[in-house]
Amino acid sequence: MDDWAPIIRYAEVLLNYAEAEARVNGVTDLSVSLLNRVRNRAVKDEAKRYVKSSFADGVALVQSVLNERRIELLCEGKRWYDIHRLSTDPVFAVTVSSGKSGIPAKIDIGNVVSSDYVAASGSVRNELFTIAEIPSDDRRFIFPIPQNEINSNPVIAKQQNDGWD
Repeated sequence: MDDWAPIIRYAEVLLNYAEAEARVNGVTDLSVSLLNRVRNRAVKDEAKRYVKSSFADGVALVQSVLNERRIELLCEGKRWYDIHRLSTDPVFAVTVSSGKSGIPAKIDIGNVVSSDYVAASGSVRNELFTIAEIPSDDRRFIFPIPQNEINSNPVIAKQQNDGWD
């Protein structure tokens, strides 16, 4: 990451704006319109497109925006940041088995066999989850400050994240 060049797609900007609008003002024409500008590229059936009445309240709209982020930004490395960003959110935090926020257990692709794939089933064999979850109070939840950053600015060495001394 010495040559860090962040990339942000317009779809992510729209979804960020839609989430912010929904959190502040609830279900508005603007928040629904922003969500639809991303979603409706794939939803061609007019009856399946969102309208204001599709959402009971702002919480339902925010959940739809977060779900759309998972779809739109799949495999782009954004989920990790969403999990961390939402870790203190009382409604939208991703939880682990202890009920705390954190990173859920993951599937080791090496354990998957062709019979495990059942499209759109929503079910996964529990034995596949071999990469352990990380609760938000685990030191691994927050990365250490990289050594090259500390070398460049020794003052921040005292600010190293807990457990990474």
